Amino acid sequence: MKKKVLIVLNECLRRGGSQAVIMSIVKGLSTKYLFDILLFTSEEAYYDEEFKSYGGNIYRIPNYEGNNKIRKKLDIYLRWIWHKKKVKKILENKYDIIHCINGFESGYVLKLAKKAQISIRISMTATITNANALRKIYNSFWLKRIMKYSTANVGCSKEACETMYEKNYCVIPNSYRKEFDVPIIKREFDDPALIQIASFGSNKNQLFTIKTFNEVLKEYPKALLHLVGYELEKGYVDKINSLVEQLQIKDNVIIHKANANTVDLLNNSTHLLLPSHKESFGIVLLEAQARGLKCIVSDTVSDAANCGGCIYLPINDGEKIWADYIVDDFSKNKGQHQEYDLTSFKEDYILKQYEDLYEGKLK
Repeated sequence: MKKKVLIVLNECLRRGGSQAVIMSIVKGLSTKYLFDILLFTSEEAYYDEEFKSYGGNIYRIPNYEGNNKIRKKLDIYLRWIWHKKKVKKILENKYDIIHCINGFESGYVLKLAKKAQISIRISMTATITNANALRKIYNSFWLKRIMKYSTANVGCSKEACETMYEKNYCVIPNSYRKEFDVPIIKREFDDPALIQIASFGSNKNQLFTIKTFNEVLKEYPKALLHLVGYELEKGYVDKINSLVEQLQIKDNVIIHKANANTVDLLNNSTHLLLPSHKESFGIVLLEAQARGLKCIVSDTVSDAANCGGCIYLPINDGEKIWADYIVDDFSKNKGQHQEYDLTSFKEDYILKQYEDLYEGKLK
C-alpha cells in the first residue's frame, strides 16, 4: 500500500518555482506515494489537472482574497486561528507524511500533524526571508513551533535555510526538468537574443532587463529580447509595455505567456538575464545552463545554481555595465552554447533525496 503524503502550500499551482518542485516530486514518486495537496487559495491554476491525474485530491482553505487592506494585514497574522479546525479535519484522512511549504505558518500545521500522529513532518523553505520588526516577532513565535514539531527542516539553498531555520536543516537543491536535458544545439548567432523567464514583478526586475537590452541595441540593432512569465505584481506588465513604447523598441521585444515552449526559446537565445533583487535558488538558471546559455545574474542571487555558466554583476552597477558584458561576450563567442556539468541537479538524483526525506533518512 502506498504511503500518503499531504503537501501544504500557501499559493495556487501556477507555473512557479515551488510549484515546479512539487510537480517534479509528485510525478517522480507517484508510484510509491499517494499525494494530496492543501492550498490556502481558491484560485485554480496551471498544474491543477496534472496534479489530480496522479490520483490525489486538492483541498482549498482560502486566505482572505478581498481588497480591504486592513483586513488583508490582519489576515496574515490571524488566519491560522480560523483555519486550524479545517486543517485538523483534513488531517483526519490518515497521512503518513506531511510536507509543508507554507513558510512560518507551517508551525501550527505541524503541531496539528503531531497531534494527528503523522510520523514524518517536514517544514520546507524555498525563499530568502526578509521581514519588518512586527513580522520578525511573528516569525520567531512560529519558528519555535516549527523546530518543536517538525521531524526535518529542508530548503533549496543554504541561504534560504539560514534565513528561516538558522540551524538544524538539510539542503536539497532544486532540479531541472528532463525535457531540458537533451543534446545542445551548437550554432553561431548573427545578433544577441536575450531572454528572461520569471514572474512579472519588481523583484524579478524586468524593467532593468529592458533598459539593459536597450543598451545592447545600440551595438546590435537587430537584437531580440524574449520575456516569459505571468503577472505576479498587478500593473507591472503595464510598466513593461510603457517602457518598451517609450524606448521605441517594440519590434525587438517579444512577450510570451508563462506556458511558452521555454526549451525552444532557450535554444534560440544567447544569454539569460536574472537581475532579481533576491532569489533563493533560481531553477531557470539550471534550465538555461542545461541548454548551454551564459547567464547574467545579479549578485544578490544565491550562487547555488551556478554550474559554471553564471556571471554575477551588481544591479547598482547599472544597465550599461550589464550591456557591455553581454556585447563583449557576444563579440567573442557569437552566442555559441556551451556544455556545463549539471549532474548533481538531475531530476532522478534529487528525487532520491526526497524519497530519503519521506522515509525519515534525512534530518
